[in-house]
Amino acid sequence: MKTSTKIEEPTRQPSIIRFRDDQYLLTMEDLREQTGHKAGLPLVWCPAILQFISYQDGKLRLRNTCKQESYLLSLTMKPDGLQVTCDCSDNSKPVCYHIYGALRTLIGTFGESYFKKLLPEGAMELAFKHRFCFDKRESSAGLDVSVREELQAVFWLDNRIVVTDLSAMLNLPAESSKPKIFTQSKKTGSGSEDGICYLWIVPYRNRFQPFMVPCAGKLNKAQTEIKQFYGFLSALQQPYDGLLTEAQQELNKTCFAHWQLAETLPGRLIKAGLVQCQTHTWIEVLNHWRDLIDQLSRQAFVYAYFLHRVDQLKKDKPHKQRATRIIVSTDVPVVAFSLTDKGVYYQFRTEIWINGELMQEYETDTSFFVSHKNTLYLLGSLRDAAILQWMDQLDGVITIFKEHFAAFEQTILAPIRQHYPITTYKTSKPHETLYDLPGSI
Repeated sequence: MKTSTKIEEPTRQPSIIRFRDDQYLLTMEDLREQTGHKAGLPLVWCPAILQFISYQDGKLRLRNTCKQESYLLSLTMKPDGLQVTCDCSDNSKPVCYHIYGALRTLIGTFGESYFKKLLPEGAMELAFKHRFCFDKRESSAGLDVSVREELQAVFWLDNRIVVTDLSAMLNLPAESSKPKIFTQSKKTGSGSEDGICYLWIVPYRNRFQPFMVPCAGKLNKAQTEIKQFYGFLSALQQPYDGLLTEAQQELNKTCFAHWQLAETLPGRLIKAGLVQCQTHTWIEVLNHWRDLIDQLSRQAFVYAYFLHRVDQLKKDKPHKQRATRIIVSTDVPVVAFSLTDKGVYYQFRTEIWINGELMQEYETDTSFFVSHKNTLYLLGSLRDAAILQWMDQLDGVITIFKEHFAAFEQTILAPIRQHYPITTYKTSKPHETLYDLPGSI
């Protein structure tokens, strides 16, 4: 077997592979264009078997083997691209077929974004510096590293954070219109076996915006629960007019108008870190909810109902097993954040406060709402809704290695603290009620 056994700098001139943009993606097409290896031609160095040798000072060294030949491959990120060296003696091309075969294996196994991990202070460097925070996997394609699951989204390494337009979210309106107050009136259908309820339609995988649907149903003997639902929009039909108060008739009209608006909108306010649709459209949606919230909080029967498709409203009846009884509250959640020192990294988390009490478990996966123990709370502003949905897409936690804290401070922490309180913690104990410099944590 022909092999190079020395682990030292190869004598062959290094090759530079350039990336298309600042996301450091390298596609097979880009690789072929830069190396002159056209698609469809026989692969000289295939399969390339890569064995991890070492990682030091930003340089990844791999043993590159095919059949009976083996060479030393080194990869280093430079300002102008990926520097790759091979200790073969083939100088006929700027990029030898050993390098081409090895890069082809890396892309095919680990993906087009693999080389971003080789950046200074990137995933590869951090994995060797903070071994307990990363998983390393050696294979016939070399070495891959990944952040451990408990760290959630990691600043600097997670593209969901990098592409975020935070300024657009923070510049959204911080207040909404005052809620509409309905005048209460007595039910005209007192003593009936039927009752009126409201279904908070929760879209499957946020395919559309949530909305309320008025519905009629059969009450149990104690009239404390809807035991059977009629059609989704049955409360709008004439046979049940006698069950409605004047306030409910007005509420039903508002629900119907809101449903028509919600159908035209994307399921998420925030997608890929960007605000979808025009601001005035989302303000209209939030104001619709503000008009509904007071009267919904007075209703005896409100349920959360999970729906896959909007067209089910027109032909199906609600299934009782898919409905969960909820309470609609007029209390407005206060959005805040915390920054916790975990040793080699910080964790930045969302906090939700209700009437001065910190909620320990809550859900923020639907636009404009926080749910806690089957109680539904409407957020106070469009800005709160946007920032919470963005954090929800990051599982509510951002991990920041201390090497990256200065960048995090500038791009995320400083802008957020201009609008929201941030509590700092050392491990799990409160340190300050407002954000201060990490050196004092």
